[in-house]
Amino acid sequence: MNAFVFYPELFESRNRLMEELLAAYYRWLSSYSSVDIDHERFMLEVCGIQDRADATAMRSVASRAFNSSWFQVWYKDFGIEQGWILEVYLLRANHIQ
Repeated sequence: MNAFVFYPELFESRNRLMEELLAAYYRWLSSYSSVDIDHERFMLEVCGIQDRADATAMRSVASRAFNSSWFQVWYKDFGIEQGWILEVYLLRANHIQ
């Protein structure tokens, strides 16, 4: 059984991403529904993006904010937060992906 992992620095990264999105005129609850933290995969998820073009543009914003990271955009057509998802996999020297 894997032990739960917790990385408090992901909260700082989440705040940074939300600030960068706001600076690019993407607002929480109107442009996207949430920015979730996944400690196990050391990543952030911008959820509930309704427009593919916005998801792609948000990927560019995240890429500038976290230039050494890996990104994925995909469409979620099930559950509560349907819409485009931007996954931001953050890289860390001592974190094994």
